[in-house]
Amino acid sequence: MHREGEIRCIEKARTDLTSYIERKQDEQNSAKAMIKNIPDINRRQAEILGEIMEKKDDYFTIREIMETRGIVYETARTDLMTLVNLGYIRKEKRGREFVFRFGEGSGLGE
Repeated sequence: MHREGEIRCIEKARTDLTSYIERKQDEQNSAKAMIKNIPDINRRQAEILGEIMEKKDDYFTIREIMETRGIVYETARTDLMTLVNLGYIRKEKRGREFVFRFGEGSGLGE
C-alpha cells in the first residue's frame, strides 16, 4: 500500500515537470519568433537578446557573453551596446564593470 502512494507521488511529479517543461518551451518559442521579426539586429544579437529575455532577472557581463557565445570581447561589447541603444536591454555599472539586463520598458515579452 505504501509503495502505491510513492508511485502516485512520482507520477504526479513527472506530470507536473512535463507540464512545466512544455510551458517553458512555448515561452521560448514565442520569444524566438518575436525576436526574428525585430529589424536592425543580426542573428547573434537576436540569440543574445533571447537569452537575456529568458533570464529576465539575471545580469550579464560582456565577458560572460563573450565566453558563452565564443566571440571576442569587442564583438560581445558591440552586440550588447547595440541592444542597449535600441532600448531592448539596460546597461548598469556594478563596481568596475558594466552589467546588462532585460529592459522592462522595451515592449518585448511583456
